[in-house]
Amino acid sequence: MTAHAMKGDKERCLAGGMDGYVSKPVRAQELYETLKEFAPVGLDTSSTTPTEVNSGVDIDWNSALEAVAGDKDLLVTVIDAFLEECPQHMADLATAISSQDSKTSHRLAHLIKGAMATLAVNSVKDVALELEQICKDGNMERAQMLYEKLEPQLLKACEVLEDCVSHPDKISHA
Repeated sequence: MTAHAMKGDKERCLAGGMDGYVSKPVRAQELYETLKEFAPVGLDTSSTTPTEVNSGVDIDWNSALEAVAGDKDLLVTVIDAFLEECPQHMADLATAISSQDSKTSHRLAHLIKGAMATLAVNSVKDVALELEQICKDGNMERAQMLYEKLEPQLLKACEVLEDCVSHPDKISHA
């Protein structure tokens, strides 16, 4: 398992002696498929189908459920944990950007991007990825502009996620 997920990384990892390859964000089904090549187990995640939440927020509920092996209760717990931490992460990110702290900004943008990838909030994940890359490059003026784009999108996503925590029936299994 690795965070190296760029083009060619899989081939380099396998050539370097890895038996299999799974990159972050870890998806339960992908991990299962890789592991079953080496030690077959009886996990069935094929029965998960999400319902659509009509909010304008791009959430792929199938992928979000897949990340937790179809366990809706676990997904709600993961969402709840993210919602608890998100305001502090955003405040810290705003402070880091305004302080021109590219290293901290990069780390926080990476953290938010990872959470959005796990929860399959794709539109927000894409902006956080762009912000992560800009912070890594040290372009803090551009980082401020991207933060201003990220913040309202993330707030809207949090509203939808909060609604799902309050009403988990909006995420359903087939």
